Amino acid sequence: MVMVELALALTAALGPTPGSVVILPVEAKQGVNSGVADILTTSVATSVGRRKRFSRVVSAKDVENLLGMEKQKQLMDCSSTSCWTEIGAALGGDYVLSGQAARLGSAFTLNLSLVNSRTATMEASANRLVRSQDEADLVDMVDQTVGELL
Repeated sequence: MVMVELALALTAALGPTPGSVVILPVEAKQGVNSGVADILTTSVATSVGRRKRFSRVVSAKDVENLLGMEKQKQLMDCSSTSCWTEIGAALGGDYVLSGQAARLGSAFTLNLSLVNSRTATMEASANRLVRSQDEADLVDMVDQTVGELL
C-alpha cells in the first residue's frame, strides 16, 4: 500500500509520462532554403528520439506518409502550425514539436516549440542563435536546442 501511495505521489509530482510526439517540418524562414529545413527536421527527430523522453516519435515524413504524401497535405491546405497540431492530435500524439530556422544578418537562429496537443498549450520553447555564414552550423545546434527544449 505504501508503494502505491509513493508511486502516485511521484507521478503527481513529475506529471504524466508523455507517450508520443509528432515532429512537424521545420519552417524555412528568411535566408534558409527548404532543403536545409528538411535536414533540420530529420536532425530534430533524431535528437528527440535519442533522448527517450517519448515512447513514440512520429516524424514529419511519417505524418505525410500516413496522410497519403504531399498531395493530401495540399488537399487539406495544411501549411500552418495550428493545422499540423490538429493532425498531430488526430494521430494520437500527446505533443507536437514545431520549429523555424532563419538567417538574421550574419547569424542563424533556430526556434523550437513543444505544444501539448490535448490542451493546445505551449509546454516549452527554446531558441539558439549562432553567428555564422555556414548553414551547417544550424544542424550543429539542433542537439543543444532540443536538449534545452526537453
